[in-house]
Amino acid sequence: MSVGFVGTKLYAIEGYSKIQARSLDLRKETNQSYETTPIPTEQREFMWCSTTTASLNRKVCSLSIHDDNFVSYDPKDGSCERFELRRYK
Repeated sequence: MSVGFVGTKLYAIEGYSKIQARSLDLRKETNQSYETTPIPTEQREFMWCSTTTASLNRKVCSLSIHDDNFVSYDPKDGSCERFELRRYK
C-alpha cells in the first residue's frame, strides 16, 4: 500500500492484481468521508507495494519494493508517471 497526503485528503493506493485508490477527506468528521478516486493508470503487480511514499507536486509518489521504479499518481485523473531508477555500481 502507498499512502500520501495531498491538500486536505489522505490517499491510499492498494491492491495486487486489481489496483484501487481511495481518499479520506480530513475536513469531514464522519465515517462516510472515504471516497473512491480515479483508478491509477499504472496497473503492474507489486507497483504500489512500497518502502517509501511521499507527496510531491500534489501527487502521491511511491518507490516500489519489487523493482527499481519510482511512480507518481495524480489523484485528479488517475494518471501515473513511472521512472526507472539506475543502480550505481
